[in-house]
Amino acid sequence: MSKIAITAVLFFIGVTQAVSASLYEKYDAERDIAINPDKRAGYIKLMRSWKAKDGFQPLAGAFCVNGDEGCLSAAAELSVNAAYAYRGLYQAQRNLAYCLDSGCSGAITPNLQLSCAWRIVVLASAHVDADDTDIMNLQICLRKSNPMQIAAAKAQAARLFKVVYNKEISRDWR
Repeated sequence: MSKIAITAVLFFIGVTQAVSASLYEKYDAERDIAINPDKRAGYIKLMRSWKAKDGFQPLAGAFCVNGDEGCLSAAAELSVNAAYAYRGLYQAQRNLAYCLDSGCSGAITPNLQLSCAWRIVVLASAHVDADDTDIMNLQICLRKSNPMQIAAAKAQAARLFKVVYNKEISRDWR
């Protein structure tokens, strides 16, 4: 490999790491705002109009009754996770999948199919931080599903992967 090619690769790796670190920093900063009790209401109000490229909208706080603080905090964090999951942030994708499975303290109606789809996206992205817990979480999700739900989750994962990464998901995940 020529010196120019090596320099280009090292530059690309450096830029990729800087962009990734920057995205994580933005995520952490926005998450801090979202979970701050003094800023939460404004953040939730702002995020109610957010909608993903594929139309997904978490409706932050819409399901929280009587101003339940735990629910409102989970709703605000759900909004951050949704926004950054669609930007390709691994941890946000994991967190969103969890919320879609658990209901996030009442902040969202559980959606097992969408949860499984995000868990597939997490693994199909082959992120360096993906680990055995991601595999285990997908297996658990799929065990809760019937064959039709699994097929639907795989199809939805393929659509999500295309929206998030602008490329087709590997055949292994279809």
